[in-house]
Amino acid sequence: MLIICLMIQKFQYGSLKLESLLRHRQGLKSHYTTLSTKILLKLWCLPHRNAAVTFFADMPKICRKYSMSASIGTPGIAFGMQGMLGLPFISGGHFTVWDAGIQVTKSACDASITLRLCCTKKGQIGYNKGHWLEASYVHYMDEAKKISAGVKMTLNLRTGRGRSTIGGSWVGEDDRTAVKARFDNRGILKALLRHDIHDNARLSISSEYDVGEASGPRFGLALVLKPKN
Repeated sequence: MLIICLMIQKFQYGSLKLESLLRHRQGLKSHYTTLSTKILLKLWCLPHRNAAVTFFADMPKICRKYSMSASIGTPGIAFGMQGMLGLPFISGGHFTVWDAGIQVTKSACDASITLRLCCTKKGQIGYNKGHWLEASYVHYMDEAKKISAGVKMTLNLRTGRGRSTIGGSWVGEDDRTAVKARFDNRGILKALLRHDIHDNARLSISSEYDVGEASGPRFGLALVLKPKN
């Protein structure tokens, strides 16, 4: 993997940056190379106000993706838009995704509303079809934001079907232990316990329970070892 980062221009009110990522994967039967390029333009015209425009091109083996995003806002509120064009190599056709949203950030809560418009060719394998409206709210119980509770609601504007999820999280004082849980309107309860045994070792215990099934809960155990730098 090769990463090329180049600061093209930096001026009084912003900067222009170019990043390229070259990946080469070697397998037993095949090998291929992918290239991703990102152009980032940041502007700051007034104190505490930022604007950014990003162009991203990804060239994987299955589908080429081109996206452009723009955002503007303050530390308390931000507006953003993103558009993406996908060109599959195999099936032909294309798909487009448009996102627009607003996010409000306060010391005790975060809230956001996002609208996604997705247009795909009939039979195309890609992103979820339809138009989606998503709203989320997270409330923090303490100043350190280690205890939180939130709700997320998603509505398909074409079918009228929606999904809602409530959940919460707790993080220990030393940031080595965390507990997360969530429950959605389908009757699925998920919980996760994560503990950093060492700086290079993390243990995770997960559980999932479907209220509508009589099979009982399912559990998972994972141990992640990170190499020392």
